[in-house]
Amino acid sequence: MVRYANSRGVLSLKLNVVGNRGWPDRLFIFNNRVMFIEFKTPTGLLSEMQKHIHRLLEKQNIIVAVCSSVEVARSMLDMYFFGEA
Repeated sequence: MVRYANSRGVLSLKLNVVGNRGWPDRLFIFNNRVMFIEFKTPTGLLSEMQKHIHRLLEKQNIIVAVCSSVEVARSMLDMYFFGEA
């Protein structure tokens, strides 16, 4: 996913916010836009802390996507940053 994002000019940062659990896995930045992606297995569930952090980000008009596969994440990235379906 990181290689794909970088190939499209999107910056990617793996988040490891020490002492602050619940933050999404990755931050993507492109052309003054920001998107967080939380990667989960198809059966994975968000923790209550993750839900809380996602709500806080969304209140700031930040896009937070929960993706169960690389293909879904690529699709979300393409749609949000490039308007491609």
